[in-house]
Amino acid sequence: FIVPEANRHGITVIEEMVKQGYGNIYRRKLPDRMMNAPLMKRLGFWTEEKSKAPAVDLMVDYFNSRLVIHDPIIYGEMYTYTWLKENREGTHKIGNSNPGGHDDTISAMICACSGLQTMGW
Repeated sequence: FIVPEANRHGITVIEEMVKQGYGNIYRRKLPDRMMNAPLMKRLGFWTEEKSKAPAVDLMVDYFNSRLVIHDPIIYGEMYTYTWLKENREGTHKIGNSNPGGHDDTISAMICACSGLQTMGW
């Protein structure tokens, strides 16, 4: 079971996996009005404002209850990952790394935790 990110370069990875017949790919939940969307619109974890906030909450829950992280790179990114309020009302939170930092491992952990949840763990 694989949970690729469906943004940017991840789309190419998903397309190649489908082309090669690999079918055990994470399928994101879509609103009812999109249930008949083409397969490529349903595969992979879509990283955006609306998906990041609950995914980060899920990741924190896993760290507090089920997972132990030993990797210093992941710890470093987690310590510098911040929530930025971006809209006028201050209601949307966006996760991001600090200027000059990276959030690649955070994004990977978000995908992994979303996959674990899908698998029922």
